[in-house]
Amino acid sequence: MTIREFKLTIKQGQLSGTELQIRYFYYQLFTLIPITATKQNVLHDQYIRGLEEHFAYQFNAVAAQRIKLWITISRQRQLTITQFDRRLPAAVIDLSRNNVLFDQMSANYSQLFGQTDATAVNFETKALFAMLVGMSVFNSQAALV
Repeated sequence: MTIREFKLTIKQGQLSGTELQIRYFYYQLFTLIPITATKQNVLHDQYIRGLEEHFAYQFNAVAAQRIKLWITISRQRQLTITQFDRRLPAAVIDLSRNNVLFDQMSANYSQLFGQTDATAVNFETKALFAMLVGMSVFNSQAALV
């Protein structure tokens, strides 16, 4: 079975494709499901506060919820998948080069979530960066970089 829009296939009951596309699929799916109660996660809140403080920017409730959802999906995938395809689109790699927002996110991410593997930190931060920029988490008035 193929999920064309996300460039994913299902093989033996498992999603197959790049990790970024799989996470994007889950993100889109879970944004469509109304959630009545979410589990409070102190690390997520600390990460968001750290970004807000550093950039003197306050995320609205929807943006904060989007960040929390992405981080939740990412952490769950990290815990359940031993190996995954960490390829990133060239546009994400180019956009993250010499970017103040990306640099600060990377420092905060590794500090807060305790990632020790440099490759994992690089992938996770760029994936979150792509989500923040691509999913309009920052509004058009934000002057961050």
